[in-house]
Amino acid sequence: MEITLNHRGIPFEQQKENRVMFEGVDVGLHRLDLVVGNEIVVESKAVKAFEDIHYAQVKSYLKATGLKVGLLLNFNSTTLAIQRIVL
Repeated sequence: MEITLNHRGIPFEQQKENRVMFEGVDVGLHRLDLVVGNEIVVESKAVKAFEDIHYAQVKSYLKATGLKVGLLLNFNSTTLAIQRIVL
């Protein structure tokens, strides 16, 4: 995916670290697979099927970053499975 984004000149950050704050206290760290164009969180999986925890993970990333759109990709299927998640 990174190669394709590079070839198309689309800016992205991989393995972007994002601190998680709660009431002004640093409570952890998220490491996002990709952030594309500083607008879209992309989380890649290789699972039999998406589960609720995968959606919760992307929603948590969106809340922590302040971004509104996420893509959840599953590479462990006959055809690439993509779910769009919007806050």
